[in-house]
Amino acid sequence: MIVQIVLAGLVTAMLSILVRQYRPEHAMGISIVFGIAVFALAAVKFTAIFQDLYQLLQTAGIRQDYFSMLIKAVGIG
Repeated sequence: MIVQIVLAGLVTAMLSILVRQYRPEHAMGISIVFGIAVFALAAVKFTAIFQDLYQLLQTAGIRQDYFSMLIKAVGIG
């Protein structure tokens, strides 16, 4: 998945450079759309990771309040 995102980023960068010569406003739009797509993919992956962590907490018998405080202290959530 990471390799696909990196390759898509390289293609997007090349496309953006080529388009920037003729239409700079379109080049910026291409970059913004790609950035939003990567952010959406990352959000989906982080959601799955947090769900797995909550399940581990439940099986370990740790309260979710402690985990929420830890995540906030680290600056993730």
